[in-house]
Amino acid sequence: MKRFLFLISFLASCGAEQACQSSGRVSRRTPRIGDCTPEQVSPRINPQLQYAVELFSNDATRHEVPCQTTPIVGFSSDMGPDKKKGVVGYCIDSWEVRVLTSYWQTASATDRLLLMYHELGHCALGLDHLDGEIDIMNSYLLDDVTAEKEWDDLVNKMFERKKK
Repeated sequence: MKRFLFLISFLASCGAEQACQSSGRVSRRTPRIGDCTPEQVSPRINPQLQYAVELFSNDATRHEVPCQTTPIVGFSSDMGPDKKKGVVGYCIDSWEVRVLTSYWQTASATDRLLLMYHELGHCALGLDHLDGEIDIMNSYLLDDVTAEKEWDDLVNKMFERKKK
Protein backbone atom coordinates (compact mmCIF):
# COMPACT_ATOMS: atom_id res chain seq x y z
CA MET A 1 0.00 0.00 0.00
CA LYS A 2 2.85 2.40 0.84
CA ARG A 3 4.38 1.67 -2.56
CA PHE A 4 1.13 2.52 -4.31
CA LEU A 5 0.71 5.75 -2.35
CA PHE A 6 4.24 6.74 -3.35
CA LEU A 7 3.37 6.04 -7.00
CA ILE A 8 0.19 8.09 -6.77
CA SER A 9 1.96 11.03 -5.15
CA PHE A 10 4.69 10.82 -7.80
CA LEU A 11 2.18 10.66 -10.64
CA ALA A 12 0.04 13.44 -9.20
CA SER A 13 3.04 15.74 -9.30
CA CYS A 14 3.21 15.39 -13.09
CA GLY A 15 0.98 17.92 -14.83
CA ALA A 16 -0.74 17.22 -18.15
CA GLU A 17 1.75 19.36 -20.04
CA GLN A 18 4.78 18.45 -17.93
CA ALA A 19 6.96 15.61 -19.17
CA CYS A 20 7.02 13.15 -16.27
CA GLN A 21 10.57 11.89 -16.24
CA SER A 22 11.81 8.57 -14.92
CA SER A 23 11.61 7.82 -11.22
CA GLY A 24 15.27 6.86 -11.12
CA ARG A 25 14.34 3.42 -9.75
CA VAL A 26 15.76 1.51 -12.70
CA SER A 27 17.19 -1.95 -12.20
CA ARG A 28 20.89 -2.07 -13.08
CA ARG A 29 21.20 -5.84 -13.46
CA THR A 30 22.07 -7.30 -16.84
CA PRO A 31 18.81 -7.95 -18.70
CA ARG A 32 17.97 -11.35 -20.13
CA ILE A 33 16.68 -11.60 -23.67
CA GLY A 34 12.98 -10.81 -23.59
CA ASP A 35 13.25 -8.90 -20.32
CA CYS A 36 10.95 -6.00 -19.80
CA THR A 37 13.57 -3.83 -18.15
CA PRO A 38 13.95 -0.16 -19.09
CA GLU A 39 17.31 -0.96 -20.68
CA GLN A 40 15.41 -3.06 -23.22
CA VAL A 41 12.61 -0.58 -23.83
CA SER A 42 12.41 1.14 -27.19
CA PRO A 43 13.75 4.69 -27.22
CA ARG A 44 10.51 5.64 -28.96
CA ILE A 45 8.55 6.27 -25.78
CA ASN A 46 6.91 9.60 -25.17
CA PRO A 47 8.66 11.18 -22.16
CA GLN A 48 5.31 11.73 -20.41
CA LEU A 49 4.74 7.96 -20.47
CA GLN A 50 8.29 6.81 -19.69
CA TYR A 51 7.80 6.66 -15.91
CA ALA A 52 4.87 4.23 -16.24
CA VAL A 53 6.87 2.00 -18.59
CA GLU A 54 9.73 1.96 -16.08
CA LEU A 55 7.41 1.09 -13.18
CA PHE A 56 5.85 -1.70 -15.24
CA SER A 57 9.33 -2.91 -16.24
CA ASN A 58 10.47 -2.97 -12.63
CA ASP A 59 7.39 -4.99 -11.64
CA ALA A 60 8.00 -7.43 -14.50
CA THR A 61 11.60 -7.89 -13.39
CA ARG A 62 10.55 -8.33 -9.76
CA HIS A 63 8.08 -11.03 -10.81
CA GLU A 64 10.66 -12.59 -13.16
CA VAL A 65 8.28 -12.29 -16.11
CA PRO A 66 9.89 -11.70 -19.51
CA CYS A 67 8.08 -9.52 -21.98
CA GLN A 68 7.10 -10.71 -25.46
CA THR A 69 8.06 -7.38 -26.95
CA THR A 70 9.16 -3.89 -25.98
CA PRO A 71 6.47 -1.70 -27.49
CA ILE A 72 6.56 1.79 -28.88
CA VAL A 73 4.51 3.97 -26.54
CA GLY A 74 2.93 7.30 -27.40
CA PHE A 75 -0.14 9.47 -27.75
CA SER A 76 -2.88 9.67 -30.35
CA SER A 77 -5.29 12.55 -30.91
CA ASP A 78 -8.10 10.10 -31.68
CA MET A 79 -8.72 6.40 -31.51
CA GLY A 80 -9.54 6.03 -35.21
CA PRO A 81 -12.80 5.25 -36.96
CA ASP A 82 -12.88 1.58 -35.96
CA LYS A 83 -12.49 2.20 -32.23
CA LYS A 84 -15.55 2.21 -30.00
CA LYS A 85 -16.57 5.32 -28.14
CA GLY A 86 -14.95 5.38 -24.71
CA VAL A 87 -11.70 3.70 -25.80
CA VAL A 88 -8.82 5.66 -24.25
CA GLY A 89 -5.89 3.40 -25.11
CA TYR A 90 -5.01 0.44 -27.25
CA CYS A 91 -2.28 -1.95 -28.32
CA ILE A 92 -1.66 -2.25 -32.05
CA ASP A 93 -0.42 -5.61 -33.33
CA SER A 94 1.34 -6.38 -30.02
CA TRP A 95 4.05 -3.78 -30.53
CA GLU A 96 2.63 -0.29 -30.12
CA VAL A 97 0.68 1.32 -27.28
CA ARG A 98 -1.36 4.43 -28.04
CA VAL A 99 -3.05 6.60 -25.41
CA LEU A 100 -5.73 9.19 -26.15
CA THR A 101 -4.13 12.58 -25.51
CA SER A 102 -7.29 14.29 -24.27
CA TYR A 103 -7.93 11.48 -21.77
CA TRP A 104 -4.36 11.59 -20.42
CA GLN A 105 -4.53 15.33 -19.86
CA THR A 106 -7.55 15.03 -17.57
CA ALA A 107 -7.10 11.57 -16.01
CA SER A 108 -6.17 11.05 -12.39
CA ALA A 109 -2.74 9.68 -11.57
CA THR A 110 -4.35 6.36 -10.66
CA ASP A 111 -6.23 6.14 -13.97
CA ARG A 112 -3.05 6.95 -15.89
CA LEU A 113 -1.15 4.15 -14.21
CA LEU A 114 -4.03 1.69 -14.63
CA LEU A 115 -4.28 2.51 -18.32
CA MET A 116 -0.56 2.06 -18.92
CA TYR A 117 -0.38 -1.24 -17.02
CA HIS A 118 -3.46 -2.46 -18.90
CA GLU A 119 -2.09 -1.60 -22.36
CA LEU A 120 1.40 -2.90 -21.55
CA GLY A 121 -0.30 -6.06 -20.30
CA HIS A 122 -1.63 -6.50 -23.83
CA CYS A 123 1.48 -5.46 -25.76
CA ALA A 124 4.39 -6.55 -23.57
CA LEU A 125 2.83 -9.60 -21.90
CA GLY A 126 0.26 -10.74 -24.46
CA LEU A 127 -2.61 -10.80 -21.96
CA ASP A 128 -6.26 -10.59 -23.02
CA HIS A 129 -9.14 -8.86 -21.28
CA LEU A 130 -10.40 -10.54 -18.13
CA ASP A 131 -13.83 -9.28 -17.15
CA GLY A 132 -16.01 -10.59 -14.37
CA GLU A 133 -13.56 -9.93 -11.54
CA ILE A 134 -11.43 -7.09 -10.23
CA ASP A 135 -8.41 -7.06 -12.54
CA ILE A 136 -6.10 -4.61 -14.32
CA MET A 137 -6.95 -6.41 -17.57
CA ASN A 138 -10.69 -5.64 -17.36
CA SER A 139 -12.03 -4.06 -20.55
CA TYR A 140 -12.90 -1.03 -18.42
CA LEU A 141 -10.75 0.90 -15.94
CA LEU A 142 -11.29 0.21 -12.28
CA ASP A 143 -12.36 3.04 -10.01
CA ASP A 144 -9.56 4.88 -8.18
CA VAL A 145 -10.58 3.72 -4.69
CA THR A 146 -10.53 0.03 -5.65
CA ALA A 147 -7.29 0.37 -7.61
CA GLU A 148 -5.49 2.16 -4.78
CA LYS A 149 -6.72 -0.28 -2.14
CA GLU A 150 -5.92 -3.39 -4.19
CA TRP A 151 -2.88 -2.18 -6.21
CA ASP A 152 -0.26 -4.67 -5.00
CA ASP A 153 -2.64 -7.61 -5.35
CA LEU A 154 -3.72 -6.46 -8.83
CA VAL A 155 -0.13 -6.19 -10.04
CA ASN A 156 0.83 -9.54 -8.51
CA LYS A 157 -2.20 -11.20 -10.08
CA MET A 158 -1.40 -9.73 -13.50
CA PHE A 159 2.17 -11.03 -13.58
CA GLU A 160 1.26 -14.38 -12.00
CA ARG A 161 -1.34 -14.87 -14.76
CA LYS A 162 1.41 -14.37 -17.33
CA LYS A 163 3.51 -17.11 -15.72
CA LYS A 164 0.75 -19.70 -16.24
